[in-house]
Amino acid sequence: MKPRARSPYTLAVGELAVTVERKRVKYLRLRVSSADGALRLSAPPRVSDAELRAFVASRQDWVRRHRERLAARPTTPRRDFEAGEAVPLWGETLFLGDRAAGRARTCRREGDTLLLPADATATRESRQRLVHQWYRRMLEARIAERLPRAERAVHARAARIEVRRMRSRWGSCTVQTRRIRIGLALVAQPRICLDYVLIHELAHLRESGHTPRFWAIVERAMPGWRDAHAVLRGAAPDPGLWH
Repeated sequence: MKPRARSPYTLAVGELAVTVERKRVKYLRLRVSSADGALRLSAPPRVSDAELRAFVASRQDWVRRHRERLAARPTTPRRDFEAGEAVPLWGETLFLGDRAAGRARTCRREGDTLLLPADATATRESRQRLVHQWYRRMLEARIAERLPRAERAVHARAARIEVRRMRSRWGSCTVQTRRIRIGLALVAQPRICLDYVLIHELAHLRESGHTPRFWAIVERAMPGWRDAHAVLRGAAPDPGLWH
């Protein structure tokens, strides 16, 4: 059977529904969304649907365990972004506070308080937008500081770095265009996690798959990568904060 040409498309494997994306990759990669448990499979163009079904079927126990862990996570309440609420930054905790009315239209940090401009916070959406804009500035500044060192360590250079709101991933890389995307939610994790994600995605510019060669590149560039990897494996973007 020839593989389907369109992408993405949905493939049924027993009771599982899998979104298949045909990409220029060497290996099959199955992911479970931490947001809703949805399955996504990246596959080379020449692999048939029959082979994809067999692969997913062989991973059914892994999918079940992953979804059970997701279901066991405590429900995160929706945030109102009001004064007194806690918000994370680089693994630490800040608290939102109101700033006296004035011309300022952006957030400002003072100690462990993140001050919101009082005249621009009429709705939850506007308060969330202000916090996200501040987070983006913090993350972009940190990327600009750490990226040159990461590129030297990996011996690879990205054509473009973008900050995106991602539901279930910390970063991604398009090898063909050398474009790297960093998840905005990474700003909530310890700083070492950003260093690791930069190293990880840059390493894909030299080796597209998660092969032994890929991990050897990561190891040489960042010997302590396993600590950050463990943190991110046990974490997920907080839906109450980001959505």
